Amino acid sequence: MRHANARLYASWMLFVGACGSSAGGTQPAEAPQASGAEQPAQAPANKLKASIKRVFKQFRIIRRALVHPQVPWHAKAVAGCAVLYVVSPIQIIPNFIPIIGQMDDVLVVTLAVKYLKRYVPQDVLYECESNSCIFRKPKVLVSQVAGALTNTES
Repeated sequence: MRHANARLYASWMLFVGACGSSAGGTQPAEAPQASGAEQPAQAPANKLKASIKRVFKQFRIIRRALVHPQVPWHAKAVAGCAVLYVVSPIQIIPNFIPIIGQMDDVLVVTLAVKYLKRYVPQDVLYECESNSCIFRKPKVLVSQVAGALTNTES
């Protein structure tokens, strides 16, 4: 039992040393304190949450660039293909595969945003990033739908 724990400890120290942690690879790590035990667990969770928000923000930029009138046609084609790939059930790597299935969507969104940053003017991308982008008006207004629903219920 003691030999297994020593191997586990040695492999953990190799992993920590390879990751470049401040604990180092030669000195044993100190036992976590009660107040400091939550902090290392929160930092990766916050980083993950921030990167997920960043991907969703990039996807919104792509969708808004798709309907913006000043975006060139080739950039709209790239944005349209990226949006269709993300929402399509047919993909190169299916989404039901735990991590890799979502990573190809992230790759497509990231590449589409890089293309947009290269070929679309900065002020247009800024409009797409902020909510000041002029969107198409819907053909049917919400008030008309609500009025039609209330008339049929009577």
